[in-house]
Amino acid sequence: MNEKEMYKFIPLLPQDGIKLRWYEILTLKVKVSIKKLLNLWKTKHTQQ
Repeated sequence: MNEKEMYKFIPLLPQDGIKLRWYEILTLKVKVSIKKLLNLWKTKHTQQ
């Protein structure tokens, strides 16, 4: 999904607001994926 496609989803907000919102969403997704990876790593190490 490129930036222009992202803007279509939130047409009501100003451009800066859209960028901020997508930045928040992306950082949340990154945090969640890091947590998942850490949990996987922990479970693998405890099993050994």
